[in-house]
This record gives sequence, C-alpha cells and structure tokens, in this order.
Amino acid sequence: MTHTPGPWAVTTSTGDVHAQGRSDQNWICQGPNPSPAAPPDNERSANARLIASAPDLLSALREAWDLLPARPPHDPVHCQYDKIRRAIAKATDTEPVT
Repeated sequence: MTHTPGPWAVTTSTGDVHAQGRSDQNWICQGPNPSPAAPPDNERSANARLIASAPDLLSALREAWDLLPARPPHDPVHCQYDKIRRAIAKATDTEPVT
C-alpha cells in the first residue's frame, strides 16, 4: 500500500489541526480538540506541519539516495547514508535498501 499522494497541507477548523491531502475530503490526520490533556496550540501546529511535509521529505530522501554513491562503513558519510536508507525504509514499511 502507498501513502496518499502529496502535496499535503495544514488546515485548522474549530480549533482542530488537520494535515490534509489534495482534496478537502482527504484528511491525513486530525489533532486533538483543545483540552487540558492536549499539547499546546504551537506544538499541535508544529506536529501538523511536520506530518504535512512527509511526502516532500520522503521524495527528497529518495532523490538524495539516488545521488549518493555507496560508501564503505569506515567513511564518515556512511552514518548519514545509513540514516537515509533507514528513514526511507521506515516511511515505506519496507526492508532497508542496500
């Protein structure tokens, strides 16, 4: 299964924070209604912005992966290379590519 295609956007209505797909009918997530247990408004908005940026971040990581040559484990860049590989796998629910 694939994710809802981007772009995603942040919208607010009645105090809720939503990450929304291409159409008004396609909500990705809805933040909690304001309550004593809910995170502060600025934190809820920051979470929504991060979620809404997910398709762009995944696309950027895939492009970076395609541009980076494989690095040997002793190379200082290898650690970052491995982080990109694992982040793509986590986002796509797949085994990390090699």
